[in-house]
Amino acid sequence: MQRFYWKTTAISILFFATAFSVFAQSAGSTYNTVKPFTGSKEFRKFSVGINAGVTAPAIVFGGSNNFTKPLMSFGYGANVRYQFNHYFALQADFMGGELKGNNDNPYGNDQPATDRTVQAFQTKVKYSGALSGQVTLGNINFLSEKNTIIPYISVGVGQIGYTPKISKTAGGDPTTPYDDVPNKKELFTPVGAGLRIDLSTLLNLDLGYRMNFVDGDNFDGASYWTANNNLSEMHKDQFSYGYLGLEFSLGKKSKAKNAV
Repeated sequence: MQRFYWKTTAISILFFATAFSVFAQSAGSTYNTVKPFTGSKEFRKFSVGINAGVTAPAIVFGGSNNFTKPLMSFGYGANVRYQFNHYFALQADFMGGELKGNNDNPYGNDQPATDRTVQAFQTKVKYSGALSGQVTLGNINFLSEKNTIIPYISVGVGQIGYTPKISKTAGGDPTTPYDDVPNKKELFTPVGAGLRIDLSTLLNLDLGYRMNFVDGDNFDGASYWTANNNLSEMHKDQFSYGYLGLEFSLGKKSKAKNAV
């Protein structure tokens, strides 16, 4: 019940903040105009953001997974960004939430996936912090001085702390600790893309998708080992985070926002 309350609260905050921003803009907010090719000194550089969205123990490009049925769960995050120029920024990201999956779906040959040791997992992401370089790809409306929608890509490195729990019984709840070390941490690499949409002179809407590659094989509570001529090969875990966020521009009101 408490988890549902916090999910509802986070989504409600994002919704009402977005609605308020759109209303304020339509009520007569005026934008600063900056001429093209005049550098970045007339723009604000710092911004802070909050976001909420959906996590899954799989990525859009596929790949090997330890479970046949990835489940969607709730995630949340915050970020601080410094825009060096119109094309490049550094962004620090924080994220929390959980990941779930099970083997309820059959294999590709329609055989049940009951031969795996671990049948379900639930991992709590206690924290993840990463520093990423972010490249702005350009204004969608190339004929307009005022940018409205900006696509971007990013890649970085960080550390993630997590606690996995498992179930070895088909259809069971993942309540058993993976091992006797509950607080695990690993390096991970976030690779993302998104759209930053201008809402007002102070606020952007951020739509993003991030693939996270964990430097470990216990994130989902199941080690994936394959025998190959008496050698073993470790399978690194991965998960995704799709989110909707609000980004607040900091600095003098007389200056325009950078990038959008």
